[in-house]
Amino acid sequence: MGDRCHCSLVLYTPLHGVAAAELAEALSDCHRAYTILDIDQELTRDGYLSFDEVNYAQMDEPVREVLKRHAISYGWWNEAGCEYGEGVELFNAETGECEEFAVLDQDFILTLREVDTDHVDKLRRWDAWLKQMNTARLERHQRALEALAAPNAPIGPQATSATA
Repeated sequence: MGDRCHCSLVLYTPLHGVAAAELAEALSDCHRAYTILDIDQELTRDGYLSFDEVNYAQMDEPVREVLKRHAISYGWWNEAGCEYGEGVELFNAETGECEEFAVLDQDFILTLREVDTDHVDKLRRWDAWLKQMNTARLERHQRALEALAAPNAPIGPQATSATA
């Protein structure tokens, strides 16, 4: 057991059928028992999946593999631990790029050693991508909440579009 912290998995690409089932299985193997319904409810309620006591803030490889195989863009956000600061791993499924960044209150930060044109340009590009992804994700989340609040709304994964 090592340095542990709280992490959140934000999905910026809608989650569908087979991908949802495989993600539930990978999460169950690595964290706690998850069902497709659990994932759908957590994404609908909170807009992200939450994990406590994550060892060294590392996403488990089976989870990462499922997300990348199904081209699901994501952000793996971690709080600070004793030996590391806050951070995020971002994956852009459209380009296949994956980058890790230091963050403070969900804002990207650069050290003095990193303040050069290349680092700043890369950070600006990822920041613009993240804003675009968050806007689309929040719009899907809002539609899902509105659907749940509608009279005679169906119950279950088919009822929401937070994962669709």
